[in-house]
Amino acid sequence: MLRWTPPALFDRLVPYLILFATLLFMAQDPIQRTFKLAGRASHRSARWLAGAMFFQLLVALYGGYFGAGIGILMLAALGILGLTDIYQMNGLKNAFALCINGVAALYFIWARMVYWPDVVVMTIGAVAGGYGSAGIARRLGRTTVRRIVIAIGFGMALSLCSVARLRPASPAALSDVPCVRRQRTWPQNYSGNQSHRKQTQAPP
Repeated sequence: MLRWTPPALFDRLVPYLILFATLLFMAQDPIQRTFKLAGRASHRSARWLAGAMFFQLLVALYGGYFGAGIGILMLAALGILGLTDIYQMNGLKNAFALCINGVAALYFIWARMVYWPDVVVMTIGAVAGGYGSAGIARRLGRTTVRRIVIAIGFGMALSLCSVARLRPASPAALSDVPCVRRQRTWPQNYSGNQSHRKQTQAPP
């Protein structure tokens, strides 16, 4: 999907998706009480298992395609499914993210869409940040961590919304995502201005 679809429309939908997930995360307790999802007994039903698998499938598809705010989405999903401990939810979220991003990364490597210098820099930052934040989260406490997650969710939604509004709706707007080289093709019967075509076509 990432190789063959333009990101412009999707980029405009992402901020609202993250905002929706953040609101769901905030409303976790009322939702659990309304649908009686907090008890362990509810987690043993086939309906709960099917719902959890389907919800995570949707999150995984989104994560492999775009990935921005995937942590907020998974925390919201885990909260709706009945989990209450933010530490447990965060651990599961990280494990699921490793699976999602690992599968997507293998495909990008196979398709030769990876720009390795950026990968090295981002990997070092991700490993250091993930290792350090685990200890910090335990010292801050569950309530503070939940508030930080909500603040990050609103901040990401606002930031991505601002970027989407500023981005021009032209072929040049289909710029490369970090670490990924998009392959763009032009139809054989394209008869547009050749100089414009050279300017908007992605470098090899």
